[in-house]
Amino acid sequence: MTFFPTYILYGLYYFAFESLSQSTPGKMLTQTLVINEYGEKPNPNELIVRSLIRLLPFEVFSCLSDRGWHDRWSGTWVIRKDENQKIQEELKELAKSRGYEDSGK
Repeated sequence: MTFFPTYILYGLYYFAFESLSQSTPGKMLTQTLVINEYGEKPNPNELIVRSLIRLLPFEVFSCLSDRGWHDRWSGTWVIRKDENQKIQEELKELAKSRGYEDSGK
């Protein structure tokens, strides 16, 4: 029972940082961020799922594969910031070529 507050703080740490900046301090150092399957900032539900899955036993070992459970099951990815900029530019070009107006994002 003494670990319960620690689990709450652990989940809140990830949720707070990733909902505010798409990054944790570690991701900031490595110049990476969290995106959803559409290349956008994950919504609160995706981030809650992502944070809760981290509490599962042995979840840390899932990161030995290409994507951890917290990414796979929440539909999120961690990518480098420069890759994200490239994706956003390509999406804007695609929208332009299909006649969609820029929504200001």
